[in-house]
Amino acid sequence: MLVVTATSSFVFLFLENIVLNLCFYLLASASPPPVLDTVSYTFYKFVSVNASLVVDILFGYTAFWAASVTFGLSMGMFMVSF
Repeated sequence: MLVVTATSSFVFLFLENIVLNLCFYLLASASPPPVLDTVSYTFYKFVSVNASLVVDILFGYTAFWAASVTFGLSMGMFMVSF
């Protein structure tokens, strides 16, 4: 079961990276970011998910939702700023 989950996760991350690069291409960006930068953008979501899970384990359900909203907004602002 873990192998199927890991494989599907990597497939979806690969597809997400392809869509992100395709969007830069279709927008005719003068200088699209390097491929490794787009790969790191697609993996940034796991930082906030893991941090939210740690907050859930340490402080409980309500703190988990507060951390999830906070991390979600901060990741959104981070992605927009680049």
